[in-house]
Amino acid sequence: MKNKVILCADGVCDIGEELQKKYDVHFFNFHIQIGDESFIDGVEVSPDDLYAAWRERGLLPKTAAITPEDFRDYFSPRPQSWCRCNEAKHRQSPCFRPN
Repeated sequence: MKNKVILCADGVCDIGEELQKKYDVHFFNFHIQIGDESFIDGVEVSPDDLYAAWRERGLLPKTAAITPEDFRDYFSPRPQSWCRCNEAKHRQSPCFRPN
């Protein structure tokens, strides 16, 4: 039996729409905090909203990586045999752990 590969990346990954569709890459969108409100980037808030928060209220947005629950919710319906995690090795990744 061939191994199934699930490609996923954080929402700021710059692979382009064509490659995303070709390889069925799932994006985990960052959480964005504006004041006391939390939003999912690209789903509940747009770049225009971020600029408006700054112009109209003087609020700078803050970002946070995906939660363990986001990750679990995405992978839990898949067969356990598919789930092998190759941790990110890029220094800017929230998953980066130096050797």
